[in-house]
Amino acid sequence: MKEYILSVAGIVLIASALTLIAPAGKTGNFIKGTVRLLILLVMLSPVLKFAGGEELFRGEELPAEDASYYAACARLMERRDEEEAKRFLEEEFSLSAEVDARREDMPDFALEKLTVRCDLSCIKGEEERIYILTRLKSALSERYGQAAELLWTSNA
Repeated sequence: MKEYILSVAGIVLIASALTLIAPAGKTGNFIKGTVRLLILLVMLSPVLKFAGGEELFRGEELPAEDASYYAACARLMERRDEEEAKRFLEEEFSLSAEVDARREDMPDFALEKLTVRCDLSCIKGEEERIYILTRLKSALSERYGQAAELLWTSNA
């Protein structure tokens, strides 16, 4: 698109200069007519290219992605996810936990992995631990849209 606009502007400038210096009479009329045909040809060039099978306008190249910016954004979102997950586990299950969140360094910043390490030594009985772990997995899966990896310690 940029090339098209520049070519139209260029041919109009050249045409105006030629029209000013063209002599009067038949030669001047011939030069002016030729210049008008050139302007028309330049203005119709995208249509002619399209008729020839080429793309009408090539997509402009986007600047290269700034990988360090995306990585920094992903790390900020990971910290926010970790704090939010800790708060959620404390409020809903009265568990303190270490949470590790990993997000992609891409523009959509999809959550790749959520790892939760919690101490279940305060819960007595294997069945109670299994019940709590099942509820934790279900709640985290529902909240974050994917299964979390649960790691736990117990003294039993």
